[in-house]
Amino acid sequence: MNKILIHLLAWLPMIILAIFNALIREWIFLDLFTEKLSFQLSTITLILIFTLYTWFISRRWPLESKKQAIIVGLAWCVLTIIFETALGFAGGQSTEELLAAYDLADGNLWALVPVSLAVLPWVLFKFNNR
Repeated sequence: MNKILIHLLAWLPMIILAIFNALIREWIFLDLFTEKLSFQLSTITLILIFTLYTWFISRRWPLESKKQAIIVGLAWCVLTIIFETALGFAGGQSTEELLAAYDLADGNLWALVPVSLAVLPWVLFKFNNR
């Protein structure tokens, strides 16, 4: 099977990882910290989880070129934004509420997740091929 396709399909388990991370936020962080800090910590833990997962994927099914890594990263970024937007709308959030999650100036770190997904395949490709 084409390695790009494998990596695109590998995005699907990230949904489960993100749900697991959200449960950590709900069950642990929110009991210990403010809501804003809980979401900030949750963003950081999600990026760490995605980094470990991407490292595993990149070792198991290494991409063959920088171009493939860039394609996968951009696809993961777009898929994540589409999924989060659809989930938000399905949950009754307004466009303004969805966009607020991307407001770094207000301390919302969510924008770092799709950005990290965009660059992780390339970074790990470079790391694995040094």
